[in-house]
Amino acid sequence: MHTSKSLLIVLSLVSLLLVSGCAGDSSSEDLSFSSSSDISSSTSADKSLVISLAKNTVTYGGDFISACLPHILYQNGATQTTLNITNSALSVKLMHDQTIYTPADLLPVGHYSVKVSYPFAKLTSSANFDVVSGNSVSASEGRGYSTRTTLGDYRLNQYPKLTALGAKALDSFGEKKILVIPVTFKNNDPFTSDELSIINQAYNGAASDTGWQSLSSYYSTSSYGKFSIEATIAPPFVASQTDSEFEVAAKDLGSNYPSAVVTLAEAALGSLPATFDLSSYDSDGDSYLDALELVYKTTRPNARTGGSSVWWNFTGTDDHANQPTTEKVGYYFWSEFSALTNGYYTPNIDTHVLVHETGHILGLSDYYSYDRDEDPAGGADMMDHNIGDHGPYSKLLLGWADPKIIDGSASDFTMSLAPFENSGECILLRNTTTLPFNGTPYDEYLLLSYYTPTSLNEQDAKGYREWNGRGCYSASGLQVFHIDSRLDKKGSPQDSYISSPSEADGIAASNTGSWSRVVEKSSAYSATTYSPYRLLKAIPANGSNLFASKDSLSAMGANSVLFGSDASLGGSYYNNYKMRNLFPNGLSFDDGSTLNYSFSVLQQNAESIQLHFVKNA
Repeated sequence: MHTSKSLLIVLSLVSLLLVSGCAGDSSSEDLSFSSSSDISSSTSADKSLVISLAKNTVTYGGDFISACLPHILYQNGATQTTLNITNSALSVKLMHDQTIYTPADLLPVGHYSVKVSYPFAKLTSSANFDVVSGNSVSASEGRGYSTRTTLGDYRLNQYPKLTALGAKALDSFGEKKILVIPVTFKNNDPFTSDELSIINQAYNGAASDTGWQSLSSYYSTSSYGKFSIEATIAPPFVASQTDSEFEVAAKDLGSNYPSAVVTLAEAALGSLPATFDLSSYDSDGDSYLDALELVYKTTRPNARTGGSSVWWNFTGTDDHANQPTTEKVGYYFWSEFSALTNGYYTPNIDTHVLVHETGHILGLSDYYSYDRDEDPAGGADMMDHNIGDHGPYSKLLLGWADPKIIDGSASDFTMSLAPFENSGECILLRNTTTLPFNGTPYDEYLLLSYYTPTSLNEQDAKGYREWNGRGCYSASGLQVFHIDSRLDKKGSPQDSYISSPSEADGIAASNTGSWSRVVEKSSAYSATTYSPYRLLKAIPANGSNLFASKDSLSAMGANSVLFGSDASLGGSYYNNYKMRNLFPNGLSFDDGSTLNYSFSVLQQNAESIQLHFVKNA
């Protein structure tokens, strides 16, 4: 246990106030038990508080609230009010063997009294329940979970409207070729042979040729060999403008400054020799290159140091049908050469930015907030703050991970996960009865994986200079994410949620609040922006909302986010009550469903982590 408990001072009068069975008696007892006078002074003839339980047993590992379904009724004269047990005006204590627990705790087997206090009315009520040993089984396929191997059929490449840029993305399966064109301006020095070698090593080299990973080595490892990239480094292109002239032209376009890059990209493509076979970079034959990456040099200050926004690293699309070449520019990446040679490593090649932007070419969105007021995903992810491996949600969208889906076929079971870095194993969990999983990555659920500071996480777990030494988690533990990737269908006059990705217009939630949409059914469907729902949210093991403010970067890589049996981690137990402050709807998911399982970490080592699941209702 990692939750704190205090000894209960038992007074002689307390036993007279306890009730037997499910239904509770109302009393005026003060739950501080500081003196007998507190107990006797709070009686009221016209007010009462009664707690009743739908069930009076909880299987060990289960959740008191979800299992017993407490109902709290406050009566003031002729007026009756039902109080939600999560109401901050209530005090809820679970007492067993003179120890006080909370509904957030993993409760030992034994007899308990739940005591609810309503200080506003100076009333308390109590009821009894028992935590009993279960009959836990070892899960296997069809007993506790089912493995879904068809989620790869729903990868982002199949649904252009669901991608980060709303255009058809590079397919994340198989061997793919991309075209890289080094770019200089007419006032710049040309690329040297050493610089061109750096570009080639950054894209095609072995990990040992760089300070971290090459683009090729990273994606081969991250995809478990399901996806590979080979880059052709074309002859350098010299623009007809100086970099200052290009900057002015981009500035004149205002917020549409990427169009200047698009024009330059088309010119660079058109400059290639007629013998250059562009069709090999168009794997789907749609007449648009799968990916064109432009690595540029400039003498102008970049955006980070107060320069123009055009001097930065970004990904975009060009769907101009009237481009001069037969194979046209589709996805492009505008990449500053100095980002590859930032001095962080020896050899002086750093591909973190390159890997992140290629994630966009594969269709993945940014997981950080453009509003810069929160950090929902926790930072330690390649599509968040450009560090470590791609996480389990990204790999579901790309078809690289086949989750074990908790399907309701067992009520009390254990199962193990191998490290996600080596295996791609993860668990998908949501309500299994009233609103079961829809069979696609585009739903609402929890994703559980065994994080380890190994492989693509290893170097960044020691800290990354971009973030002043912060980085990925340095310990091993269970990583839990809440995903809300439900789909939005635009309608007139109302929008609606929809399950079919082929008919959807986008994913409703975003990790940028001002972009996030919620489609709620009340008297009619309505779509609102700046919703409280987030696409991908890290769930810290202690239930604290560590990433809800603009200062949350300080918590990036904190091992307390992880669940595990080690005391250095944030806790070992998940239930709805413990995590209620992380969800806009408290005990419920964004869609109104309630997770009907609790889980805990039993043990872990370098090879696996063992989990215990208990169905509550």
